[in-house]
Amino acid sequence: MIDISKDIQYLKGVGEKRAALFKKKGIKTVEDLLYYFPRSHEDRSQMKEIADCTEGETVCLSVTVFSPVREARIRKNLLISTMVVSDETGALNVVWYNNRYVKGQFMTGDEYILYGKITRNRGKMEIVNPVFEKKGAERFMGKIVPL
Repeated sequence: MIDISKDIQYLKGVGEKRAALFKKKGIKTVEDLLYYFPRSHEDRSQMKEIADCTEGETVCLSVTVFSPVREARIRKNLLISTMVVSDETGALNVVWYNNRYVKGQFMTGDEYILYGKITRNRGKMEIVNPVFEKKGAERFMGKIVPL
């Protein structure tokens, strides 16, 4: 049985450094941790198809990479990476701002799950800066995720 008034650093897997991070959030004891609730959540459990998406909604999509990532440097401090993804019902542009690492992440034909907000740019729907995971290796997709 754990004493809930015990300092959090003595929990297995916490230690001194991680306890210092918890203390910044006001969590000093096991009891503090038990009563620390998320401020919000994201529902990533409901999958949608591209054709059913509307502008302004936040969605979770199961897609296939249709085109490789292309990069465009607009000015010194702005890199825009784009690619096209598709499912059985349509295609969608995916856009990231100032994220170099995405270029090496995606290969044409790979399947991913994306979570983000649908916007419209020049008449075409797109999803901007989505969270993504490779299909079959999901950790945070298909669930309700606390924030």
